[in-house]
Amino acid sequence: MLVRPSLVHDIHIDSVTLSSVLEIGDSRRLTPSSKVFAVQREYPFYDSRKAVLQNHLFFVPLLKANIYEPVQTTIVNEPNSSIKVDHLRIIAVSNASVVEIGSTGDIYCEARTKNVRQFINPPKEL
Repeated sequence: MLVRPSLVHDIHIDSVTLSSVLEIGDSRRLTPSSKVFAVQREYPFYDSRKAVLQNHLFFVPLLKANIYEPVQTTIVNEPNSSIKVDHLRIIAVSNASVVEIGSTGDIYCEARTKNVRQFINPPKEL
């Protein structure tokens, strides 16, 4: 992994949430993970029998793709060069994502989100 200095003049990010990473510089490995289970109900009713999530898909390990295809690349690295960023403006970084100014060996991100909405009277379709 190539190591180079990262020079950042100005960075403005409104929000970094839910296991996200802002990295200025180098890292060997990044593994942000986020699991969100949200229930929105029109009538607040809690049934403890439905709250059991042991067998839910959130807990099933993800399969990793082991695809290795030869790719011809040409890399030009100037000696003593650095990564230079003048201005960076980001509104939001969320759900196990990465913003990095630098080099990383491995990145493995996992985000699982399940939104459940329960209504007494279903909303009218648009």
